Amino acid sequence: MYIEQSSLMPFFAAYVEDEPVGFIVLKETSSHTAEIYCMGVMKKYHRQQLGKKLLCAFEEFAKTKGYKLIQVKTVQYGKYEEYDRTNLFYRAMGFYELEVFPTLWDEHNPCQILVKPIL
Repeated sequence: MYIEQSSLMPFFAAYVEDEPVGFIVLKETSSHTAEIYCMGVMKKYHRQQLGKKLLCAFEEFAKTKGYKLIQVKTVQYGKYEEYDRTNLFYRAMGFYELEVFPTLWDEHNPCQILVKPIL
């Protein structure tokens, strides 16, 4: 599903030499809000600023389109270590907790929405 849907949305990729190692996809959720529909960086390239660079490119593009907010959905902090690292990344990038929807996905994966104003 993510692959098919992502092909219809603005998509940014990160490369090391000629190898694609990360991506981020923008989904419009309102005329004011761009959502990080999906984002990933290969594990061996974590902590090398690639996620930050992808997010900066995403944010600059969103700004040119007139969006005022960026949102991202992830699993609530404190449920799984892997998603805790994801949450910490977004918080370090200036995102704030907005709301948790305990059953949006399912009871084992409470959906945390984080938002960031585009300045």
